[in-house]
Amino acid sequence: MEAGPVFATTLGNLRTIGRLGAIREEALLHIDQEGLRVVVVDPAHVAMAEVTIPNSKDLHVSQYGDLAMGLEFLCWNLEHAEKYGLPPETVATVGLGEGVLYLTHEWRTEEALIDPETVSDPKSPELDLAYRGDLRSDRLVILLDHASYFGNTTCFRVDRGSDVLKVAVVPRDAGSSKSDQPPSKNRLTADLRTAPGSGRWETDDESVESHYSMDYLVSTLKMHVDNQHISLGLGNDYPLVMESGKNPRVRTLLAPRIEE
Repeated sequence: MEAGPVFATTLGNLRTIGRLGAIREEALLHIDQEGLRVVVVDPAHVAMAEVTIPNSKDLHVSQYGDLAMGLEFLCWNLEHAEKYGLPPETVATVGLGEGVLYLTHEWRTEEALIDPETVSDPKSPELDLAYRGDLRSDRLVILLDHASYFGNTTCFRVDRGSDVLKVAVVPRDAGSSKSDQPPSKNRLTADLRTAPGSGRWETDDESVESHYSMDYLVSTLKMHVDNQHISLGLGNDYPLVMESGKNPRVRTLLAPRIEE
């Protein structure tokens, strides 16, 4: 007999949830009439990510409630399911049994229960952004793939009337102790075209510019790799908001790096 909330969804949807492990080791899943929602924030409170899976043919909920889950446990299951050759559309069931959290598809695995009271349960805020625009996600992924070689801070800038997101990797300090890093004269810049058009402005600003940690930017961008387009939200020295997909819907927030 089951002792708590139970839901069934595809391995593809679970893989999206599993990517939250790049930000937090544990997550609290909320399961109700509208579907499944999970929000995590990293321990340093720099990055936040939210995954929402609405009630649909890809999500079946048999009991409502909250599930505290170790994301390493989930990722282990997904890794071995992929090695086993199970396609992303394979349906898996997750729930609370007698004293355990279980995941079942071709096999069943269990882990000890995590007390939900010990798991962070942040709220995802709505922000008043100056600019919103759409971008092909693969362009940004390719650009940032090796950009950390040039620096540890990324600058995003958009000018009113332009359909270009200007990206610049801020050079590392010349006195860096890392001998494998290039001197500060090495630079990486790129112009990424937004589509369609020049984006949507919510304020009278003529331009927006903000800096972000390269490491955190790469980690949050991984949440969006399954979607072709990303919606970007920017402001001056303001959190970066990235949104993609509908089922599941992914939303990430990244605090700006304020230079002294």
